[in-house]
Amino acid sequence: MAESSLSVNENELRHWIAPHVTEVLRDKADALFYEKIAAFVSKNEPRARELALRKKVGRMEEEIKALPEIHMAHFNAAEKAL
Repeated sequence: MAESSLSVNENELRHWIAPHVTEVLRDKADALFYEKIAAFVSKNEPRARELALRKKVGRMEEEIKALPEIHMAHFNAAEKAL
């Protein structure tokens, strides 16, 4: 009889402890996840900015290359108007 009451007490103890252990583990996992994400962002933010600038420079280069054609079109339109 003593063994079964001990077993019940262990089960009750496990049922009481399990949610608390889960909560502590969840909090620690959340903190670790936040820490890892923050480190990833701070490490990769300069690279992301560099890539954004490269894309912007590429678009500007394309616009500059198109300027002679635009100027010619305006010139031809002005000549036709005269």
